[in-house]
Amino acid sequence: MMEHLPWALVAYTVGILLVCLFKMNPYIVVGMIGISAMTSFIFRRHLILSWLSLLTLCLFLGIGNLMLRVSLSHHIVLKEPLYQTRIEAEVHENQLLLNKQILTLKNIRWKTPRKMPQKIKVHFNNIEPPLSAGDKVKALVSIYPPGVDFSPGYAYQLWFDEIGATGVAKEIKVLKKVRSTPSLASLRTKINQHLFQILPLSQAEIAAPLITGEQKLVSQETYQIYRRSGIAHVLSVSGFHMALLATFIFFVIRSVFALFPKVVLYYNTKKVAAVIALIVTFLYLGLSGFQIPAIRAFIMIALVFLGVLIERPVLSMRSVIVTALVLLGMMPHMLLSISFQLSFMAVIVLVAVCEYLNQKIWPKFIKIIIGFLLLNIAVSGALSPLIAYHFHQWMPYGILGNMLFSGAFSFFIMPLLLIGALMMPFGMDLIFFKMAGWGLSVVRYSAQKLAGLPHAEISINDYSSLSLCFICFGILLICWMRTPLKWLGGILMLFGVLWGIWA
Repeated sequence: MMEHLPWALVAYTVGILLVCLFKMNPYIVVGMIGISAMTSFIFRRHLILSWLSLLTLCLFLGIGNLMLRVSLSHHIVLKEPLYQTRIEAEVHENQLLLNKQILTLKNIRWKTPRKMPQKIKVHFNNIEPPLSAGDKVKALVSIYPPGVDFSPGYAYQLWFDEIGATGVAKEIKVLKKVRSTPSLASLRTKINQHLFQILPLSQAEIAAPLITGEQKLVSQETYQIYRRSGIAHVLSVSGFHMALLATFIFFVIRSVFALFPKVVLYYNTKKVAAVIALIVTFLYLGLSGFQIPAIRAFIMIALVFLGVLIERPVLSMRSVIVTALVLLGMMPHMLLSISFQLSFMAVIVLVAVCEYLNQKIWPKFIKIIIGFLLLNIAVSGALSPLIAYHFHQWMPYGILGNMLFSGAFSFFIMPLLLIGALMMPFGMDLIFFKMAGWGLSVVRYSAQKLAGLPHAEISINDYSSLSLCFICFGILLICWMRTPLKWLGGILMLFGVLWGIWA
């Protein structure tokens, strides 16, 4: 059964994509789910028929899941633009940037008989007044129907967030300021403010997203430097950050227990450390704002710690696939998110390369060097089609940038920032943050030189979604198959590239 997991995931994702492309009859979908489930049971002893039935079942489960969630998420959507309209509303969420605020407003009231969406999202090009969730405001807004000029993934995200309009706020006046209560969001704000107080702006704007995931605090200039040098991915809290934290807490707790031999003798400190590390990692997930890469990483880390608790090994590729199925089962529209696509493609390639290296009997030093080079080349190459499709850009020096700077972030900057964050309640964080800031200055200077080289950014024309599907499916074949047939993936990738050029 477990060997069918990769293809079950592929069939499930194809079903989600089909809903985005075609209108489906719900009765046919329900009928096909029932028929494929019955045939899977009837032909369970027949290898080929049971495999085909399982794939058909997963395909229509993907179709049915997204259709069901869309049908259950009924809310009012603005049909035509409204200009210069005064409303009263409550702040549901505020994304504070360096020079503006992105507000999600709810409980909207206005002086017309038309029904208003439950929530609207507006940009306010000012940081004054600073707003927080629960504040009652009066605003002058221009709002428009959502999703007209957005990608399908963002349009679906707006729909599932029950946002019925997007636009711009011209004026905002606070009617009632709520008293803020302690929360992970307020803690995230305090950490960000503390970093900007003790570090120079060029260092704090990178240190903040590395800890709290607030990418909006990064200036456009700095983001362009990191993007052109191929290291913009470190600004998003992902598996790298989560795994580092979980590993650090796990080994610190075990080291503390090792100081008490009687405790080690009577209790399984390994399991205790796993539980504590999992709890701390979950709190960090909330601190980072539950970003998609972080959620994916947390589920995988939870599976690893579950293996520790039940004393069974957890296979890495299976963990990735189970995590993807869980996330897509809860939020099928997430498949259309660029964050989801980049995150899972990177991890799948990473695990495949590590499994390949583990099969080689090489000296440890040689394996480390070859693994470092191969991982950077494979991950950068696998993500290039997705980046080119969504952003119409390709950074030729991205592989070199990852090779030059990934070690600095892994073994110097991130550990110092992590220790500094943990030392904040005791007032002993300054030295760690200062040292990390020095490292960030060195990285910025070097990345700026790399980003300034000729042809550091190449524009890519639009190409079809079908081309991207062929390329990605070819990569997955190479990563998942254990027979020489895996190189059929290379043929699919070549076909996808040629199709994209021709189309």
